[in-house]
Amino acid sequence: WLCLNQRKFHVLDMIAAKVRALQVERKELQNVVLCGHSLGGGYAILAGLDLLARGLDVSSVLAFGAPLVVVPEKENKLWQKLNEVTAVYVNGWDCVPRLPSCSNWLFDVVPRSLPEMLAIQVGKIRVGTNRAQKLLEQFAASKDIFSDYDVVGSLVFLRNGSRKVIVVQSNDSQRRKLLSTEPPFVGRFVVDSHDMGHYLATMRRLS
Repeated sequence: WLCLNQRKFHVLDMIAAKVRALQVERKELQNVVLCGHSLGGGYAILAGLDLLARGLDVSSVLAFGAPLVVVPEKENKLWQKLNEVTAVYVNGWDCVPRLPSCSNWLFDVVPRSLPEMLAIQVGKIRVGTNRAQKLLEQFAASKDIFSDYDVVGSLVFLRNGSRKVIVVQSNDSQRRKLLSTEPPFVGRFVVDSHDMGHYLATMRRLS
């Protein structure tokens, strides 16, 4: 949220201004669709919430491999609107959509997968695995806070090589169980599955 609200570079103000300008300049544009991958997907969700708060209609928010960035307030009208238009795609065992809430992934699956890698990358952020291990140790103190973050909208589970798609809504009691389920063994595939190229390949096979 702070990345989108920097004092000298207020991204959310810029997005809202651009949407309003396009709606004035091009009357034929009917829908506002926000999308992104990884942290960009998280930003798309937060930007969608901000636009709704400003009274702008949002047709759809599509997030690919996005982390959990919202603490649900299910009685809140804005959350309800965001929940109606949001879909988060999860490719196979991609670790990022399970973070930070699934503590077994954050503190067990991911650390055990890191020794196979020299660095991990989320969005444009690239962190050496030694540094990543130290960050995870520091995160342990915030474990209870992280658990409050949860799903908004629909979770769409995809898997490379399969045409089966599982869709779970934010009010489904199985959502956290599905996200928390661990792979039969660990390895760098939990990070590799996060690559946007893998998402595109899987989506093309389904189309």
